[in-house]
Parts: sequence; C-alpha cells; structure tokens
Amino acid sequence: MLAYAAGMSCLGENTVTDLLDAVLSPEQRAGVEAHTSTCDHCRRLVSELLRRSAELATGTPPPVAAPARTLEPGTSIGRYVVREQIGTGATGAVFTAFDPELDRVIALKVLHPGTGAQRERILREARALAKVSHPNVVAAYDIVELEGDLVLAMELVEGTDLRSVTTAGRSMRDVLDAYVQAGRGLAAAHAGGLVHRDFKPANALIGSDGRVRLVDFGLAARGGGTELVGTPAYLAPELFEGAAAEQASDQFAFCVALFEALHGDRPFVANFVDEVARGSSVSVAPGRPQVPARVRDVLARGLRADPRERFPSMAALLAALAPPRRPARTWLAVGGVATLAGAAAIVLALSRAPSPESPCRDSAAAFASVWNPARAAQIHARFTASGAPFAETAWAAVDRGLSAFANRWTSAQTDACEATRVRGVQSDQILTLRAACLNRARAEVDALATLLGEADRSTIEHAVSAIDALPSLDECSNVTALLAPVPPPSGRDAAAVAQIDALLARGRALS
Repeated sequence: MLAYAAGMSCLGENTVTDLLDAVLSPEQRAGVEAHTSTCDHCRRLVSELLRRSAELATGTPPPVAAPARTLEPGTSIGRYVVREQIGTGATGAVFTAFDPELDRVIALKVLHPGTGAQRERILREARALAKVSHPNVVAAYDIVELEGDLVLAMELVEGTDLRSVTTAGRSMRDVLDAYVQAGRGLAAAHAGGLVHRDFKPANALIGSDGRVRLVDFGLAARGGGTELVGTPAYLAPELFEGAAAEQASDQFAFCVALFEALHGDRPFVANFVDEVARGSSVSVAPGRPQVPARVRDVLARGLRADPRERFPSMAALLAALAPPRRPARTWLAVGGVATLAGAAAIVLALSRAPSPESPCRDSAAAFASVWNPARAAQIHARFTASGAPFAETAWAAVDRGLSAFANRWTSAQTDACEATRVRGVQSDQILTLRAACLNRARAEVDALATLLGEADRSTIEHAVSAIDALPSLDECSNVTALLAPVPPPSGRDAAAVAQIDALLARGRALS
C-alpha cells in the first residue's frame, strides 16, 4: 500500500524511500507516476531522486519487493531462540530472542531475503556499532548465520521511537531532552569517525528507562560516499547535488527532525539547495508553544544550505542548544579580602542553581563541606607561612583549580539528581551509581585539602600537580562503565567501603 492517501498532497517519506530503494511493486510504481503527473513538487522530487540514483536512472524496471522474512517462535538462530516479531520495514524485520548462555532477551535484526547486498549491510552496521560505545547508541552483541544471510544480535530497547515525544502531554522540555540525548549518540558516532546517513525520529528509540538510543547504522560510513541513501525528507541539500555525506549532513537531518518535533511540520517542502537557501520554512502552527529564541537560532544555523555555515560539530550544536546558565551563587569569606593579600576571593560558582523547591538543591552544600572559604583561608595562611617564594603563585593556582572543580562537581551532582528526581529520564539505580562516583571524587578533594592545610615547602611545590591529578568527573556520567557487573555496596558494607575510599584518597594525595 502506498504511504500517501486521499486528501494528502504529497508522497509520504516511506513511499519515496521505497522508490529510491527500488522495492516498489509495479502497481505501487504506477500509483507514484499517477500522483506525480499532477503534483509539481513530487514530480521534481522524484526527478531529482532518479537523476541521483544510478540504479533507477538506467531505466531498468524495479524488482518486485521481496516477501518479508518471517520467523516462527522457537526458531533457533545460532544460540538464540526467537520469541516474537516486534517491528518490520521495507528491508527487514526485528525479532526478540532469548540468549540462554547469558540468560537475557535480545533483539535480532534480520533483512528480508533478496535484499541487495544483505551481508554487506549487516556487516557494515555491526562494524559501525563496534566502533561506538556510548549510552545513547544501541549496543551490538553478535553476528550469526541464517540460510546464508547474516543476522545482527543487539541490545533490546523496550520503548518507542522519538516520534512519541511529540504526542499530547509531552512538554517542550521533554522534546529537547530526548533530542539532546539522540544528538549525543550522533556526536559519539562522529567521534568514532562515522556518518550515520539516516538520522530520523524512527531511528532513535526511547527505552522504558527514559534513555534514548540511536539505532539503524546499516547505512553508516566513514564519509566520502556519494550514493544517495537515507530518507529523502531528512537528507541535506548538498546530497541531492552529489556531494559526499559528512557529519554536517547528519547535523542537517537532526535539525529537520527537531524542527518537526517542535513545530509539527518540516522546515522545507523538499530539502533542495534553492529552497533551503531561500529559507522557505513553514510557519509555526497556531496554538503551539513559542520556541525559545536560542533554539530557533540553533535550528536556523543547522539548516543552512551551505554545510560550511553549520556548526563545526554536533557537540558544538548541542552546547548551543543547552539552556543558558542561571546566575551563579557565590560565597565570600567574611573579612577574607585582606587575608587573601590580593589573591582571588573564594568563589564556588554553580553552573546550575536549582530552585529552592528543587529536590536537588543541596548539591552546593554537599561540596562546601570539603571546600569552603574557611578551609581556603587556612590553606592560604599555611602557604604564606612557609616563606616559599612561589607560595602566592601556587596558592592562586590551587584556588582556581579547586574552585573550578567545585563548580564542575556541583553541576554534575545536580544533573545526576535532576535526571532522576526532576526529568525522570534516569533510574534510581543509575542515580545511586553516579552519586557514589561523585562522592569518591569529593573524598579525593577532601584528602587533598587536608594535606594542603598541613603543607610544607615540598608539598606546596607540587600542589599544582596534585590539583591536575584529581579524577575526571566524566566517568561519573558514563553509564556503560557504571553498569559494569559489580554491584554497589549497601548497609554496613557501604560504610566500610566509604572508609576505605577515604584512606585510599588520602594515600593518593600523599603520593
């Protein structure tokens, strides 16, 4: 059945994609031809696709779509036992299956028989996923054989795709949070040297845990490919002109999808260079909430016709999409200005200051127990009393370093708390793991501050190196690492481990 119906003015994206993949039946192709004979827009779109697709441009009649692959429950594929089908598309289907060796349920991606270059596509997707390990990218486990074809065993994500965030009752913040997670998955793929080439709402899944995973890397490549692949509604304009797919084209697709999620329509009738260059975006539907200016600016830049005018990376786009920081809170030592003798005052700046009603409002106080104006004044006095000629320089560096670390720690603690208690996109288990990791880092600072408060000349000489050696907080948001199969301690065990951690931290500070 065609993906457009009576009353719709243009071909649906599935129909156009199937046309591009040459999997329409003769009857479906006739329906497309009948529609394009009366629709200038669709006629131009199909003409552009025919021009860019060498397979269709030869005039060879498209093959009849292959019958969908069906697998009966209980079928064994390698060591996996099929349970049920949970999705299907033009090129393949996805089934749940049980892995008896690891006692878990997984997903099996199976391409339909007769799908062109089946083995190559599955191998490409498996290799692409093997290069990216990130919480916002679906994990690949294995490749197995099925009747001469390859099947990809991968993480099962129980949930819906990104289109679900546009349903009634979901706030703009929900939409932005979900798309930022998907964008992080794209950024991780780009960091691994990959271009996804088919980003769209259907290719990002929101799990029941609230975490978004980017999926369907079957078209992923390391850039340079000029074949026109992907879903036309989200393709960057330069791809219609024969340019190679690059990270900037993924960025364009991301912005088309986010624009659509926020406004209820795509920004362009078709993503041709002339239309995009004119900036002929659709108007915002009446009654929809006003999109913040910063978000509009991000979308406007990400949707530029010239890829060189877009953001330098997905990471830069996501940084621009982040909400502006709230005014920082500061704590100044009373009467401490004279004592500091020209050094910078102690400022613990919060990158995010939760409201007084927020359940995550105590992050700053938690870190202030180890780094505060009184302790800073004590350390500064110790440095000054040493008589070392480099004492003031060392103190200034310590002051800057620990204040900056306090800022990062407070922001990370607030984010970990809000992800569970406010945004609801993270489980209690992940919150516990992130908090434990951050508490270990805080213990490192506590041990170092204690050492600096008793510093001699030699210690002061190496103080800056000690600041640089403090742990990175990035690991405290790495969900994959935090979920390693070592359960966190509880009860008396937790207290004992905390004491041991404190002793280890002091030992590292002394080393």
